[in-house]
Amino acid sequence: MDEASPGSSRIARLRLVAGQVRRFAEFEAERSGLPGQDQGPADAYRHLVGVAELSRRVGPLTAAAMAERNEWGSTEAMLRAILDGRPVAPSNTPAARRMDRHNNLLAVGIGATASSTEEVVMRARTMMEQAIQTKGGSGAGNTPAWRPSQFWSDGSSLADWPPASWPDIATAPHLATYRSAIERPGFPERESTATGGVVQVQPHIRDGHSVSGHTRSSPAR
Repeated sequence: MDEASPGSSRIARLRLVAGQVRRFAEFEAERSGLPGQDQGPADAYRHLVGVAELSRRVGPLTAAAMAERNEWGSTEAMLRAILDGRPVAPSNTPAARRMDRHNNLLAVGIGATASSTEEVVMRARTMMEQAIQTKGGSGAGNTPAWRPSQFWSDGSSLADWPPASWPDIATAPHLATYRSAIERPGFPERESTATGGVVQVQPHIRDGHSVSGHTRSSPAR
């Protein structure tokens, strides 16, 4: 049997990594308690975590290309629906693509400098807090973007969010599952990525009072 070419081996590795990251990001978005799993804040958060972690593991250029390929897949699905005379799924519209591309770009930047999965999550959470408190999902000021609540498929809202604190990522079951998957021999992390321990998020001041990396103040209503 012929040995696999370096190119095919790399593609196989990238597919494996992408699958691992996608599952982790989906669990993290669901666990966050954010509303709007489709086109809402939870959707934006999932893209931030997923693409940022992909960028951390395989490099920003590769991650950006993979994310863009996914967006083109949605565009192709929209075109097929139009040509077949079928309704276009809300998640395949041009507005949804603009939202995803905006969040993917922010995420690539996070992953390019993050040193651990925990740091990816904490920085994504901080971005979401800033967007909710000051920008309302508009994407202004390099904050995450999402569509107005009438476009969220689950009929949820931000009225009952946030809780007192984000779920602790260091003890999250899905993080342990993810780590066990990425530690399999033959699939090392990106060579240029520094791998330290759990990132320590320093307490800081927000809205005039002290908060830690795992807590947040309530956004303005």
